Amino acid sequence: MISLLEKAGFIRNLRKKAFSLEKKGADIKDLIGELETNQIPHKLLSKRSEIDSLELLSRIHKLENNHKYEEMGDHTFVKDRIKYEVKTLTWELDEIKRLHSTLHYLTEKYATQNTFTQVIYGERPTVIQFPYTQQQNSNITLNNASEILVSTTPYSKNFLRKTQDRIKDAKSQISKKGKSSGFRKVVILDIRDVPFGLDYLTNKIRKWLEMKNINLDGVLLLVNEFSQKNSFVVIPNPASRNSIHPNDYEEVRAKSPLTSEWISAMPMHVKVNVIGAYNISRTSDGIWYFGDIELGKSLLADETAAYTGFLGRLTNIRRIRFFVNERLASEFSL
Repeated sequence: MISLLEKAGFIRNLRKKAFSLEKKGADIKDLIGELETNQIPHKLLSKRSEIDSLELLSRIHKLENNHKYEEMGDHTFVKDRIKYEVKTLTWELDEIKRLHSTLHYLTEKYATQNTFTQVIYGERPTVIQFPYTQQQNSNITLNNASEILVSTTPYSKNFLRKTQDRIKDAKSQISKKGKSSGFRKVVILDIRDVPFGLDYLTNKIRKWLEMKNINLDGVLLLVNEFSQKNSFVVIPNPASRNSIHPNDYEEVRAKSPLTSEWISAMPMHVKVNVIGAYNISRTSDGIWYFGDIELGKSLLADETAAYTGFLGRLTNIRRIRFFVNERLASEFSL
C-alpha cells in the first residue's frame, strides 16, 4: 500500500494540496491536522480521496463561505445545499489481490527458457508458445517473456457487492451527520486502484439505486483517465426527484476512463550485456520486439486492457520509456 519510505513524501504531497485548497477558501483545517496525527496507511489513502475529490469539486462549487468539512458529510457546500461523503476502494481488496496472485502464478508457470509465451486466462484458458533464436550480433540475452490477459469478469460480481456496501455505509454516515433536509446527498467512491470493469459497475450501480430506492441523489466514481488526470464518472439516481445530472459536472467529467474487462501484463526476465538503450516495442501491426528480437504478435493487437506492467525480474535496466504512436507517453527510473 504505502511503504515507510514513501509515507513522508506522500504526506508532504497531501499537505501541499490541502494548503493550496485552504488558501482558496476550503474549510479543511481539521483535515490538515488529521494528516499529522493519523498516519495509518489506509487512513492516508482515505484522506487522499477526500483531498483529490475536493480539488475537482472546487471547480464546480465556490469554496469561500460555502465549504464545510465533516459537518454533514466529508464535504458540505452550504449555499449550494449539497453534501458529499467520500469512500475509498484500494488494491487491498481481496479481488485485486487474487488478480495479482493469478498473474504471478501464470508468470512462474510459463517462464519457459528461450520461449515467448502468451496466455489468455478466462473461462477457457489458452496457452501459445513461440520458440525464438538468439541473434548472433545481439547485445541482449532474453531468457524468456510472457504476455498474459486475465479476464476480470469472474471478479466483477464480488467487486460490485463491495461497492454497494461502501455506498450504503456512506449514505448512513451522511444521515447521521446533522440535519439533512433540503440538501442533496451524493457519495464519491474512489476506485482509481481498481481500473477495470467500469461499464459493468456503472450500469449495475444505476439500476441498483433505482431498484432499491436508495435515499441518495447520485454517485460519483473518482477515476484516472488515460492521461492520468483525475475525473468523475457521474451516476445519477433515476429514483431521486432531485438527482444530480452529468451536465452539473461537465468540467470534471471523465472523457476516457478505462473500461476494459481484461487485466494485462507483459513480464520479462532480461539480462543486458552491454550498456545502451534497448527497446521493448510493439509495432502498428501488433508484433512485439525486444531490441532486435522478434517475439510474436501481441494479444492486445485488437484488444484493450486495464494496464500493462512488468511482473518479472528486470536486471541491469535503469530506465523504461513508453511510447504511444511514436511519442513518449511516460518514463520512469528503476
